Amino acid sequence: MNQLKEFEEMHPQDIRKLISEDRLRIGTAGLCPGFVQASLTVLDGEYAKEFEDFASKNEKVCPIMEKTDGTPFTTITANHANILKDVAGYYIWVDGKIVNVVPDASDYWQEGMTGYITGSSLSFDKILIDAGIGMRHITLGSNIPLYKTNIETTPSAKGRFAGPVIVTMRPINRNLVDKAVEITSRFPYMHGAPIHVGDPGILGIDSINEPDWGDPVYFAEGDVPVFWISGITIQSAISASGVPFAITQAVGYNFITDLLTETLSL
Repeated sequence: MNQLKEFEEMHPQDIRKLISEDRLRIGTAGLCPGFVQASLTVLDGEYAKEFEDFASKNEKVCPIMEKTDGTPFTTITANHANILKDVAGYYIWVDGKIVNVVPDASDYWQEGMTGYITGSSLSFDKILIDAGIGMRHITLGSNIPLYKTNIETTPSAKGRFAGPVIVTMRPINRNLVDKAVEITSRFPYMHGAPIHVGDPGILGIDSINEPDWGDPVYFAEGDVPVFWISGITIQSAISASGVPFAITQAVGYNFITDLLTETLSL
């Protein structure tokens, strides 16, 4: 049984309330269809400034929708949401390594920190589904498969933030791939069009059935793998950076905004 059914049509404000009250801990793929989902990164001081440089050099990887400077509360992507409580799971990073996974990151916030809310490709899943393009991870009620690639991001000016691009993969019938490319190219804040279609080996992916994160999905007859950039690329850059401290969302647990996906289309 798909555990999302009870919650998927709820408004983002209601979902965030359940999460902040520790009453809901499930992956966000398929939740609040039609609303923008986002990745979260919290840094402080000079590291925040260098992260912004990294984002400016890798706009497709890291499309910033909101910066919460010195506060954990949002004003653009959601009405006074708390980025430290309204996500179902957080990674706590020390020296570029995940040292804890927590349901509430409030105790880790310090004066001078900055939060960055960046787009996620999960935001356009409903639009693809409405166009007749099935999303296998939604059908299965599972986490989308993610893979590390052999494509490198452009390093930040000081070279601290760098590392490989991480991708999501969706099996799509070959007759629908052009439509999927056309649709998703309209959403640059959700990483835009796919970066590769077909042979995963070209991206350095050895086994499509063994994702680095998320869950494997099956291929129906006529399906080909289609790869989009993932916001988890940011976490790969944090790992490479060795920054003293950072907070991100845990893989599979995005921040759900109040923004309708269609309002951010070209």
